Amino acid sequence: MSRFFATNCFQIQNPIRCGTAGRSTVTGQLIHYVDIGVLKNTAITERVNTQFRAEFFNFPNHPQWNPPNRFVDQAAFGQINGARDPRIVQFALKVLF
Repeated sequence: MSRFFATNCFQIQNPIRCGTAGRSTVTGQLIHYVDIGVLKNTAITERVNTQFRAEFFNFPNHPQWNPPNRFVDQAAFGQINGARDPRIVQFALKVLF
């Protein structure tokens, strides 16, 4: 993404001045993670059980963008240069005795 916000509204200030922008003026998009876990317990005998587990992180697999670069003195100021983790799936099988 080339520019996430209007970068021409910002300029490098004199080191003595603090500027007029408030704290946390530049923020990224909201992060919406949906994690799901499903498990199934099965009794094999009276003393032996198994558990199958499936876990899905970022289940809908929507792109979650990293925050924009917030440093005015860098060439990539205002750019989003990547995404967070995609969907991650893990399975587990446990034997309890």
